[in-house]
Amino acid sequence: MAFRRLSNYRLLVCLAFCLMSPSLARAQIHGGIEIGAKGIRAIAVDFTAKDGEPKILSLENKNTTLVADLAAKKQFSSEALKATADIVGGLAKKIRDDFQVPEAQLYVVGSSGLFAALEGNETLIKTNKEQLIQAIREATGITMDFVSVVREAELTITSVIPVKLRPQAVLMDIGSGNTKGGAELSGKLITFGIPFGTVTFADRVKKEADKDNFAITAARLRKEILTPKLRDSLQGKSELLKRNRVYLAGGTVWALATFMKPADRGNAVPIVPGDIDAFLTFLAANPKELPNTSLSAISDAETKKAATHDMDRVRKTFSRDQLIAGVEVLKALAEAFQLDGQDKQIVFARNAYIGWILGYTIEKGMASK
Repeated sequence: MAFRRLSNYRLLVCLAFCLMSPSLARAQIHGGIEIGAKGIRAIAVDFTAKDGEPKILSLENKNTTLVADLAAKKQFSSEALKATADIVGGLAKKIRDDFQVPEAQLYVVGSSGLFAALEGNETLIKTNKEQLIQAIREATGITMDFVSVVREAELTITSVIPVKLRPQAVLMDIGSGNTKGGAELSGKLITFGIPFGTVTFADRVKKEADKDNFAITAARLRKEILTPKLRDSLQGKSELLKRNRVYLAGGTVWALATFMKPADRGNAVPIVPGDIDAFLTFLAANPKELPNTSLSAISDAETKKAATHDMDRVRKTFSRDQLIAGVEVLKALAEAFQLDGQDKQIVFARNAYIGWILGYTIEKGMASK
């Protein structure tokens, strides 16, 4: 995916500023690269705006298979490590070249979901973490950082939920490696998290599923594994369950919105509990791959093009079984948070997928000012 640029006007303003004061402009542009369980994301953020609000200058996403065999082999493969390091190296070079970002203002960060398959084995986590750090250092010269599931949730909350809505809102983010979320309460961030996401729960289901009963096994393990873990993580956090504005994020919800609501291209796509079961039925319609969604009712050519593009991206990112597993995670959340309540307002936060790496980069940039 090519870098998405600013509007022509804003780009000209940025270029003019750089020409007038190149050293100052460079000093206030920061870059962040996220290494996640299913992909790599890179952003460049400008802190020079007069209104004081950081602006995203560019955004790029790349798929990766870094954790594909981690559950079975207990270590990153050398091929996956090299491929990941090569992608990160290329993205880092592009940010440096395009925006003249100093090395000290370019951050590479590992997601909390990278090691979900090794939960509880600190020795294996440490070994794999060191191997990844070394591979990234050789490719970029940068010593990467890692975020915990709590930190990731905090950064996503502050970058996704508008300040004025935080007293009524809660975030739920189904990642590839884990599921996390939380809310702001009396100026503090309260978070929860479980070590299962779209990909890692699918891997867990495969361990027990026969060839033809993946969906049945996923539904059973939702009750046996996901629900108890959610209950434990939410213990003592009953305030989260009372929030009536619910922001859903993550690949599974993105896929649901893409296939079930293709005409809605907004940043906050309304979701109702019935959509979850409808999406599961949709996935079950074809035992081998993702079915097609008709776009004949969409008259606007640009909307149809964007919907088609997203459908292609979903197919390249997730398998049918992974999405079935993700829907079971979503169903567990829906039950725990009683999303079928009449007062619940639920939306898919389309831009939340850049939430925590954006929050991390902004935090670093603001600290350096």
